[in-house]
Amino acid sequence: MFINRYMIEYYLGTKYVGIFTFAYSLSFSLFLILYIGGLVFQPYLYKSKTVNESSEKNLLLYTNSMFIFISIFAFLLWYSFKFIINYYSNDYLSSEESFRILMLSILIIPFYHQGNYRLTLKNMTHFLPIASGLAAISSIILNLIFIPRYGIVGAAYSSVISYLVIMIFTNFISTNIRKLGNSKTIISIIFISVIILFYNGLIHLLPFFLIISVLMAGVEIYSIKN
Repeated sequence: MFINRYMIEYYLGTKYVGIFTFAYSLSFSLFLILYIGGLVFQPYLYKSKTVNESSEKNLLLYTNSMFIFISIFAFLLWYSFKFIINYYSNDYLSSEESFRILMLSILIIPFYHQGNYRLTLKNMTHFLPIASGLAAISSIILNLIFIPRYGIVGAAYSSVISYLVIMIFTNFISTNIRKLGNSKTIISIIFISVIILFYNGLIHLLPFFLIISVLMAGVEIYSIKN
């Protein structure tokens, strides 16, 4: 976030820092759902001292459940934007596209936490700063490329890709991807992100794409419980 704001100010000026910060703060209100979920469920997750079948089952249930809850609130926030913006200057209308792209970042975070949790149980936490470093480097490079071309929307692109990098890295390092219990949901999120990033005109279809991903997450929760 600080990298984005600094580079937006450098390329576009302080006015656009404020507009981007508004979009970022609004989209990251979804993080409150994840925070509450973490307070409630993570103490149960960390009762296990090793990665085993039981801990993996609980982790996948937690991750998919958080994804579904966040997606539900994302739908509400998506369709509330036009109402919320009525209370702000017209300048903030230009943040709508960035806001919608940034919501993808929040939907990726539960799956990053999934890899983070496994690395912690396996005493492989030295990979976490490496993951953060990769995300920061990718953010800087992508901001240099995207912000001059796409403005604050480019900064939103770089945020989503950076979260994808850290999510993929932590899950790849922490487990055998072929045996990942919620691989279909993760693959669908990656697919949606790539489609939207390369075909920005499809951003209005994000709710439809999310419905598919939520259904996948629900099926995976059912299969885990049974």
